Order: sequence, then structure tokens, then C-alpha cells
Amino acid sequence: MSAPSAEVAVRRAERSGVLAWISSHRALTAAAVGWILVAANFNSFRLDYTGDPQRVYAFLQRLFGDRSGGADAYEFGLALAWSPFYALAKLLRLIGIDTIGGKPVGPGVVALSAIVFALGAAAIMVPVLGRLSLPHPALVLLCAVFGTPLFYYATFGPGHTHSLETLLICAIVALLYSYFQRDGGSWRLAIAIGALLAFSMAVRYFTGAEAVAIVLGLAWYRRWRDAALVVATPVLGGALLALIAYETSGDVLRGASTKGVGGVGNALRVLVFAPLNPFRMLFTDRRGLFVWSPVVILAVVGFVRLLRRRAAARPFLTVCAAIAVAIVVSYVFSPFWDGGPTSNNQRYYTSLFPFVAIGLGGLLEWRSRPVRIAALVATFWTVSLGIYGALGLGIGDPGKGASQLPKVVFQGKIRPRIAAYNLYRISNFSFLIPNPFD
Repeated sequence: MSAPSAEVAVRRAERSGVLAWISSHRALTAAAVGWILVAANFNSFRLDYTGDPQRVYAFLQRLFGDRSGGADAYEFGLALAWSPFYALAKLLRLIGIDTIGGKPVGPGVVALSAIVFALGAAAIMVPVLGRLSLPHPALVLLCAVFGTPLFYYATFGPGHTHSLETLLICAIVALLYSYFQRDGGSWRLAIAIGALLAFSMAVRYFTGAEAVAIVLGLAWYRRWRDAALVVATPVLGGALLALIAYETSGDVLRGASTKGVGGVGNALRVLVFAPLNPFRMLFTDRRGLFVWSPVVILAVVGFVRLLRRRAAARPFLTVCAAIAVAIVVSYVFSPFWDGGPTSNNQRYYTSLFPFVAIGLGGLLEWRSRPVRIAALVATFWTVSLGIYGALGLGIGDPGKGASQLPKVVFQGKIRPRIAAYNLYRISNFSFLIPNPFD
């Protein structure tokens, strides 16, 4: 090796940390930058687009002592995750920045948290996909982000819990992978999984189904000690979190049923038995996940293929499949299956994101070129539906569904100039470009 070549090799070997990772993962870095730019441009930068985020924000203000009176503890785990962003907003107000783009800085900075949560979820999945030796991780994650409800609830609906739920379930999946790579498991990882489950249930109560699936999965593989730890840790962690909620709101379940109403009885009274809910949430034109996010269909096929062919990873994949099924089936006890009038896509299934990423990677491993084309087409469909809904055109309302979009396109109601104007209208960066539509 010549002297110049040796010097270059030494410099490359000395590079470490972030720069080394970026150098060896250029596609993933480009995908991450692209996501940040798109999400920052379309983030609504507000929480008052519907009622639930405002209830969580009121709890957050009460937690910081900036609000008097009562506050609902509904989804209080989200308020805790918002705390660093709220503290940043307080700092900005201290230096005289009260508004950004004409919008209050407090809710605005908190709304940006959804971008960070979604980016964190994708970042956590990078090593999981790598250790499973799945191809094209950048493409997989882009399609999993934009081809599922995640992109919408990190931008147009940032005050909901879904981005944070997804981040937490991705962290649990990553810990489960590490857990099953160790002979005999790990009590430390079991405790960490239990702690994340406790926090996840404080974010959305229905995620208790995920805990049940994990415990049953560990028991199936005779990991009795760790199954017991995963049961015990959420009990202790949940008690500590509940204490925070109680001291702030006076009732851990206040608002779980009706705003301002507490009590276990009122919370349980909301639950109903609706066995057709999973069918509605997957297959219907009005927010059915398979219809609004067809990339999930590809992911299901790929996940089944991995289960059949990856014997070494089968315990991990089996527990992941159990978690995904638990997320889907748990809503047989919910009175709400379509997410309400301001929803887009099947928002309750946003946290299926890590399993979509794994499954899509598994299918790309089998048939790369046709699957890439199908995944990109499916992702474009989902993004189009999301933007159409974000413009307030009524898609998903009673009597309207995903089929509304091709109808208006074929009827010529959406023309390129109209689409460009509306995208400009909802852009946060529009102030950088003189209005070309005057």
C-alpha cells in the first residue's frame, strides 16, 4: 500500500461516532433529513385542531404550575413526554419569543415533539433491521413511515398519542430482539421492557394488551422468571406514574370516559364488546388500514415469510406477531373504531409500524424489484390520502372513504395548479417563497 493510500485508510479508521455512521449509512441519513424537512414543513404547529390534545396540554400546564384548577389525567403519559418540549417553550418565552409564525410558541414547540418521536421510532428500527440482515433499510423505513398513519400523526395531527406510542413499541421490539439473542434471556432487559410497558399504558390504556402478549410469549418459551418481572415492573412503575397523575389531577382515571369525570366505574363503562371492530378497522373503505395503507398487506406477507424461514429469530418474531395481533384484537372492546371526525387512516393501529418495517424488509429480501415498485406505489397512495384529508376535504367522514380520492381525480376536481396551491397554503415554509398564486 502506498503512503497516501495508507494515510487515507488511517483517517477513515480514525473516524468514529456520528460522522462515521453517516458516512456508512448515506441512504438512511438522506431519508432522515428528508423526513425532518417534510415533517417540519407540514407540522401543524398547534394542538387546538381537536379536543384531546388540549386536555393533555392542560395537564402539562398543571404539572408545571402554569394552570390553576382541575385537569384531566387522560393520556397523562403523553404530557410527561411533552415536558422537555414545554420547558424549551418556556425558555423561548423568557427570551421574548411568544409566537412563531403567528402561532403560540408553547403548543407549537410541543407539537414538534411528534416529529422527534417518529424519527426516534425509525432510528430504533435501524439496528433491528440490520441485525436481521434485511435489505434496503432506508427504503423500508421511508415506506413504513409514509405508508402508514405515522407520517400523518407526526405532522398534521401531532397532538395525538400515536407517534409516542410508536416510539415506545419500537423500543420494546428492540429490547425483545436483544433479549432473545441471549441464552436464557436477561432479567435486566425484562425489567426494562416492563418499565416501557408501564409508561406505554400511561400514554394509552389499550396498550395493556401488548403487555399481555409479551407475558404470554415469554411463558410460552418457559421464561418464567422474566415473565414474572414483566408483570411486576409495570405494577410498580404504573403505581409511581399514577401517583404523579393523582397529585396533578386528583384522579388517575379522570377524563378516561368523559372530560372532567373520574372513577374506575366511569372508565370501565366506556368499554363495549364489538367483535367486528378489527374487521372494520382493517378492511373498510372508511379508514380501513389495508385500504388506506396497502403497504401493510405487503408487510404481512413478508412477516409470515420470515416466520417460516428464520428459525433462529423465530421466538422474537413469534412474540412480535403476538403483540401485533394483540394491538389489532384489543379494539373489540372499544366503542370507537374509526377514530372520530378529525382522524385520518386507522390511527389506532399506528403503533404497528415496527412490524410493518420488519415484514416489508422480509418481502424485499425475497423479491426486491417488484416489491420496491409495489411499496412505493402503495406509499404514494397513502400520502395522497393524508394530504387530501389534511386539506379538510372531508375524506373519511360518514359516507366518504378512500375511494373518494380517485373519484375526484378522475372527475378533474383536483388539478395540478389547485393541488400545488393547497400544498403551498398548508406549508410552514411558504414565507420563504413569494406567493406564486396571487
